Amino acid sequence: MSKRTTDLRRSQPFTERLPIPLTYDEVHERSEELARTHQEIVKLQSERLEALRSFRDRLGKLGSRLADLAETVRSKQESRPVDCADEYDLQRRTVSTLRLDTMEVVRTRVMTDDDLEQLQEELFEAEEARADA
Repeated sequence: MSKRTTDLRRSQPFTERLPIPLTYDEVHERSEELARTHQEIVKLQSERLEALRSFRDRLGKLGSRLADLAETVRSKQESRPVDCADEYDLQRRTVSTLRLDTMEVVRTRVMTDDDLEQLQEELFEAEEARADA
């Protein structure tokens, strides 16, 4: 027996994680921590979805801007605000939109009944104003 004790050697002490039964209070603490951790995960997942939506929106806007710029460069022109006026031709029953800077006709369309009504009202008001003056 003495020979056996001399044959056994012990290493330096070290720490290892081993299962230990929990007390009731420890189980309760872990349950509360479990619930808090679950709530944090749910909140973080919600924040992640919102961030993804935000990034998708931002990328969409940048993609649209990129397409607009590419078209501008390709066509070597871009749309800008220009002062215009409509010119009514009662004989032809057309409305032509003119650029006021160049007097170029931008488009011509058939006059609608609403256009005629509005034009008649304007003419009537102009005649009344002249008569009052």
